[in-house]
Amino acid sequence: MVAAKEVGGDFYDFYILGENTLGYLDLKTGNVRVANAGHNPPILIHDGKAEYVRFKPGLMLAMYDDIRYNEQALQLQKGDVLYLYTDDVTEAMDVHDNLYGEDRLKDLLSYADRVPEPDERNGLVGSICKMVTADVTKYTIGAEQSDDITMLCIRYL
Repeated sequence: MVAAKEVGGDFYDFYILGENTLGYLDLKTGNVRVANAGHNPPILIHDGKAEYVRFKPGLMLAMYDDIRYNEQALQLQKGDVLYLYTDDVTEAMDVHDNLYGEDRLKDLLSYADRVPEPDERNGLVGSICKMVTADVTKYTIGAEQSDDITMLCIRYL
């Protein structure tokens, strides 16, 4: 996570619930269960091609008391990468107030046969996060960061 000035709510976290799960990712089957609370759509990278996963949107978390969120599912295949991010990745602005945008992010993550060199510590997912961070930083050079940037990248093996 890269905080703008202070952490202001854009945050991801994960933890192991049991032997076969990471949050709602079943490590044996690749089944991912999610509930969308106003987050940006995740990106699924399959065979080097990135596509947005359009889940049914939900209201922002803690907006109202007693809100129910519908669980939705996604099936990962061996080698798939799931990239989750907060809004300041796509809403990062250059010095002319132009947004980084969803198309630019999708194009960057559609690396096809130009697979990023795996990071020593975190493998391919570490490289993907570094690649996005570097591209957003390059795009916004000279502009002030207005929001927290948080991303989470998972590769299903």
